[in-house]
Amino acid sequence: MDSTALGVRQDADGNGTTDVAMRHILAAQWANTGVIDGLAVTGGTTMAYKVSAGTAVCSKGPSDGRVLAWWPGGTTDVVAANPASNPRTDVVYVYSNDMTQGDPDNLVHVGVAVGTASVTAPAPSIPTYATPLAYMRVPSGATNTQQTTLAQPVGNAIPYGGSLGLLLDKVYTGGYQIIQAGAPRVIVAGTVTVQTRRLVDVGMSVTWCPSGLSAGATGSGYVDWTLDGVVIRTFRKMFPWFQGENAFTCDYFEDTAYEVAKGSHTVQLRLWGSTSAPAGNVGYTGAGGAGWPGVRLTVKDGGVAD
Repeated sequence: MDSTALGVRQDADGNGTTDVAMRHILAAQWANTGVIDGLAVTGGTTMAYKVSAGTAVCSKGPSDGRVLAWWPGGTTDVVAANPASNPRTDVVYVYSNDMTQGDPDNLVHVGVAVGTASVTAPAPSIPTYATPLAYMRVPSGATNTQQTTLAQPVGNAIPYGGSLGLLLDKVYTGGYQIIQAGAPRVIVAGTVTVQTRRLVDVGMSVTWCPSGLSAGATGSGYVDWTLDGVVIRTFRKMFPWFQGENAFTCDYFEDTAYEVAKGSHTVQLRLWGSTSAPAGNVGYTGAGGAGWPGVRLTVKDGGVAD
């Protein structure tokens, strides 16, 4: 199959930039679908939602590439009130039509997927070609959208190569705990999702101390981080004899520029005491008490992996 670069006009035989080529070139520039700017969703005096002007990245699927959809601002269609005794979640979304693919027009539209009222108020599904703009919580008995609140944020469109910022921040806030030597324990964990192969920086703050040592003895412990259940890097901490039983220190460990594949991944921080000399148990504590930061795991995006 032949193709033509963006910016090359079509000749008499129709050889030149095509709509399909442009959509795939745009797809190469954006790592995901999402909001670029604007498109804020607010309520009104009816059961319609207001959507401000703005632009989003939309797609009908990987084989079709992506488009930049600009919406001039306006309201959605009116949806049903919520007379039920439980709340529901509505999803406001934007999409771009294409008559060459069977759509009724070539316009950008906004729509609403109405959720089912229940105690948990789950979000409804939206069309596969749509980009979500807002998840709106509709209280029981609502007769207008002014009564709704934002239930959860939506993802922004990220330029390919742009930083995703802070991907994960988990902190242990519980009380003092002791871990036996040789028994790794997951202290904090979370999920990160990346749209392309990325480099990530993993940071680990640990507030801990030796435990169960005799007077004048030394000890040691370990902290590591795992990716999808696989240990990536382990650090060892030596507790000197003069630190003493239950005398906390806070240490920071960092692993930088580690490559992760596209998709969702589980990241864990684990602690345990050493079984090899100088052996011993370790104790740890959560954030808050005496100003200690507790045990904290962060994952930051470091950019696209070459």
